[in-house]
Amino acid sequence: MAWEPETGAGTRVLLVDDDAFHREALREILESLEFSVVGEACDGMEAVAEAERTNPDVVLMDLRMPVLGGIESTLLIRSRLPGVQVIILTAFDDFGLRVAAEEAGAYCYLPKGSSAQLISHSILGARAFSA
Repeated sequence: MAWEPETGAGTRVLLVDDDAFHREALREILESLEFSVVGEACDGMEAVAEAERTNPDVVLMDLRMPVLGGIESTLLIRSRLPGVQVIILTAFDDFGLRVAAEEAGAYCYLPKGSSAQLISHSILGARAFSA
């Protein structure tokens, strides 16, 4: 049986990654699944400001970025906007970083290149978790 994607309708997502190509690819995937991409940021400080401005349901956050990294940004977003969930999406699969992300309040930690199905399920799970 083929996977039928769940609709993201009504779910507001902020994309944070210093790689514009990766942000665009994520935007295309999410919009094809009817998620609403409410903003984008290319570094951690911009991510915090965009989260405060757009009040997304979920932030997809890169881990290593200029100015302020994903762990620090997650900590700030979660302390200022406790209803906003953060999903770390990174190329670095490291147990210590996973623990740090969890301690900062991230909902989960996914590798870049994860399937659309996994990303969609994670976003919907994060949104349900904060509801």
